Amino acid sequence: MGNRTIAAVVVTAVVVVCLMFLGLRYGGHLTGSSHDEAADDTSNASTQDQSQPQPPQFPKMELQGQFAGPLKGTMIQRWRDPVDGTICYI
Repeated sequence: MGNRTIAAVVVTAVVVVCLMFLGLRYGGHLTGSSHDEAADDTSNASTQDQSQPQPPQFPKMELQGQFAGPLKGTMIQRWRDPVDGTICYI
């Protein structure tokens, strides 16, 4: 394996771990709604607005810095969770 391939695998693994951590940390779902759910939402929008609970509001992570990535044209970002100070590199 070349250095670029190894760097790409490492960056991908870091992104996946960060996303999994955030999903577990906040109990959120990492997938969006399906097409069928979107169709149901538009047809019953007036009744669902009153009965469906609002999605939870999460604090936004703070972008603290950007650095040159291991591959040409890529970058690494340092994000900080304002609630507990967790640092995530993407």
